Amino acid sequence: MRPIRILFVCLGNICRSPIAESVFMHRAKENGVAGYVQVDSAGTGDWHLGDLPDGRALVTLDKHGLETEHLGRQVSVADFTTFDYIFGMDKANVRDLRRVAPDNATAEIHLFLSFGDEASVEVPDPYYGTSQDFDDVFELVSRGSEEFLAYLRRTGKLVTNG
Repeated sequence: MRPIRILFVCLGNICRSPIAESVFMHRAKENGVAGYVQVDSAGTGDWHLGDLPDGRALVTLDKHGLETEHLGRQVSVADFTTFDYIFGMDKANVRDLRRVAPDNATAEIHLFLSFGDEASVEVPDPYYGTSQDFDDVFELVSRGSEEFLAYLRRTGKLVTNG
């Protein structure tokens, strides 16, 4: 069985989505399912193509013992058939993703935090904020990662050999 493929998307792919990518993979490893998922991240915009994540995002990941070598990229048409789930960090990201999705899209597009108790909560963009805002993003995507992993297990979509 092939891994579940997940793409995290924010505006520029230097803050929220690379944090979500790293955190989700870390949570998958902690839960013993890293071999059953593939993750990536992208932005709806093209401002940061090839850039490392924002330095504050890297500091936030480092504080939690995580790292990333991700380089910024923009969502592509192929992503809509390559990935099973595409998660927008906020409602504007979701709207933009649905607007550019091709007719043959097979990926499910969702607001990332839509699998828990607070289905309409957005992951706010910390770019113009403080280091605390990046810490808040880390906490939100940590919770969202656990909630989505629980959803995959509960629905039988995440099938492991163990």
